[in-house]
Amino acid sequence: MKDLSIIIVHFKQHEETNRLLDHLIEKTKLPSSAEILVVLNSSYQGNSISSNSIKFLKPGKNLGFGAGINYGWEYAKGENLLILNPDIIPEKNSIVDMLQFINSGLYKNIGILAPRLMYFDGSRQHSVRRFYRWFDLFFSRLSLLVKSNPYFYHQHLMSDIDISKPIEVDWAVGACLMLSRKFITSQPYIFDPRFFLYFEDVELCTRCWRSGFKVVYQPQIIFHHFHHRESKNIFSYSGFQHIFSGLKYFIKYRGLYHRGESCSTVTEAGTD
Repeated sequence: MKDLSIIIVHFKQHEETNRLLDHLIEKTKLPSSAEILVVLNSSYQGNSISSNSIKFLKPGKNLGFGAGINYGWEYAKGENLLILNPDIIPEKNSIVDMLQFINSGLYKNIGILAPRLMYFDGSRQHSVRRFYRWFDLFFSRLSLLVKSNPYFYHQHLMSDIDISKPIEVDWAVGACLMLSRKFITSQPYIFDPRFFLYFEDVELCTRCWRSGFKVVYQPQIIFHHFHHRESKNIFSYSGFQHIFSGLKYFIKYRGLYHRGESCSTVTEAGTD
């Protein structure tokens, strides 16, 4: 059993995938027994980087993001799983710090661990959020209304609480997540394959909470994210897919899901 499996889903992002692989091999501290699995949802134009820890998997078609992660996990041998988007860049010790945190035993029932995501201009990305309310799904696609309504930021984007230390959150964006094998093996799949694009991370975190595990945000661990937000235009294909996936989520859970508690700092093992 390896310490960690890192799965990257590639789809027409040659520059980003190459940059991430270069960074993982040459500039990032990895566990001694880590593997990197790259699922090729499209053809890949590789560079000169070579490593025995990298394996390229070819499903033969575009599975989408969630099903691509599921496909990669079928070949994974890691005790834990790290999901990385191609447009992510870790800091030197970020990955080993995540692995140490999730395996430390200091906090009980962590199913999903999310780090702080930063833009390259030094600002923080709103990568952890509260579960959606009905109007959030549509409101968040209208950027002018979002910017003019501070309540949306305070509520949905969690600007109203202190997230400077480890804290339980409703859900975290799927660009960079570490999952425990204990949580994964309790599920029929990692990502629900019915979600081809968008809301797969919301649905995953919903199942995590419903299964008795926690979603924890650790802001002292930092990754950098280019984050090309293609769904911000509600009239674009990506915008339509976001709305469509949101409706599928609401149908699956017969409405909105709420944890029934406000976000709180993580609970140490053996305490309430």
